[in-house]
Amino acid sequence: MMINKNIFILLLSTVLISNACQEEPPFIDMSKKNILLLDTSYYINPIPAAQLKNVLLEDVSGVKCSNCPKAAEKAEDLLNVHQERLAVLTLMPDKNLLAEFTDFAPDYANVSLNKVNQLLNFLTPPGAMPIGMIDRTDHGNGLMSVFPLWADGVNIQMAKTTNVNIELETAFESSLNQLLVTVTTIYTQTPLDTNQNITLVLNESKIIGKQKTPTGDDTYYEFKHIVREYATLPVGDPLPTPKAGLAVKRQYVFDIPSNWKLANCEVVAFVHSSKSKIVFQAQKKKAI
Repeated sequence: MMINKNIFILLLSTVLISNACQEEPPFIDMSKKNILLLDTSYYINPIPAAQLKNVLLEDVSGVKCSNCPKAAEKAEDLLNVHQERLAVLTLMPDKNLLAEFTDFAPDYANVSLNKVNQLLNFLTPPGAMPIGMIDRTDHGNGLMSVFPLWADGVNIQMAKTTNVNIELETAFESSLNQLLVTVTTIYTQTPLDTNQNITLVLNESKIIGKQKTPTGDDTYYEFKHIVREYATLPVGDPLPTPKAGLAVKRQYVFDIPSNWKLANCEVVAFVHSSKSKIVFQAQKKKAI
């Protein structure tokens, strides 16, 4: 993939001459489709106040799952209540997982992503749909729960505190059809669980296509929060050993295909345990 070298040099120079100290050299990983332009860490003082705890809702869905639109409605209801403190991702695996719900042939909406399969196989493969996860936390019903239980799970998680802040910045380069996303994580306290990953996702809403519903096929169904791409690995990329005051800044580039409407997209970043899988903090931002 071609990268605007002038933009890269400017971004890199800005970071290196900043007031942050104890920085590590930038790391460029050319092995991923969505390239990591920058990976630097440093300590800051004074340490900022902790953000309010935001919650991640992952809705596992399929185009041939007739009850999945009801789960999507519940997710929207919760979004209307919690606004910026709730991030929703609709996970649409491909036909290699629960094909009776996910195979879009012959003419259902093609909104599936194989990377979602990779994630679900790592977490816990669902046996049915609709199903979802609230901060990837077991609230007594397993890691995944049915949508009538989502509201309670969201309230429980939102009442918690977090020891990691997440900041997001986006910039779109129209000539290259690329979205640059800068993610900064700042630890306000040293956590007990030091095995932490970060995941960065791009989702899209207002996608129109065919979906099964309780009353039959809806040819003009509106899909929302569909996961289009992971900039990190689907299971997340490792973060340095967290300590109070540690800041980690990373920059990624998403290639934006012509059939994606960036005005309907948002980026979601979240920090989570690589062992327990629990999400410690989430943050979302409109792509443009």
